[in-house]
Amino acid sequence: MSGNRAGRPLVHRKSNRVSSLRSVVTTVAFLFLLALIAAELSRNEPHELMGHAGVSDGDTLTLNAQRVRLKGIDAPELQQQCERDGKNWPCGLAARMALKKKLGGKEIRCSGTAFYRYGRLLALCAAGRKDFNAWMVLQGWAVAYGGYAREEAQARQAGKGVWQGTFERPEVWRRNRQAADEDNERLVIPFLCAKFGVLCAETGGNENETF
Repeated sequence: MSGNRAGRPLVHRKSNRVSSLRSVVTTVAFLFLLALIAAELSRNEPHELMGHAGVSDGDTLTLNAQRVRLKGIDAPELQQQCERDGKNWPCGLAARMALKKKLGGKEIRCSGTAFYRYGRLLALCAAGRKDFNAWMVLQGWAVAYGGYAREEAQARQAGKGVWQGTFERPEVWRRNRQAADEDNERLVIPFLCAKFGVLCAETGGNENETF
């Protein structure tokens, strides 16, 4: 009997510790959930930026240290080539230069409520009544990408920008480029592993690994 009485306080203390630990874990998990909800709500709040923008390519700007993706359009990638009169020409660079010239160092305003991949704000950008998103499509330096179908039709009919000749839509070009890079990896990596077997063995390289 005395042994049972002596053991009871230990059981109670152990039970209290387990209960306290569960309470702490529950509190931490609840606070973490609140932080996630707050972060998500913050991302969906309207974001408005004003200032002078740098131009990365035909649909991406940097404004106040925030990268901005022009909403509803898709411009040729910087490395992308288009065809005109049977010859390739750097339509991606041309699109970037057209946007840079249009901005002309003016102060602009970009407004958006969502973020695109790589942390870019998906936004409409303008200076006064000048809508740069619409202008890029209307001049043929970008294609419709969820918006501006009417502007694309007008640019195509007028033969402006990339519509002067033939081209791959930027989305298709990116997909083909990725497929080509993956094919190159499948060819090159086994060759390198065979030629420099010791190095591959050390790094665990093999033809199925993605670098």
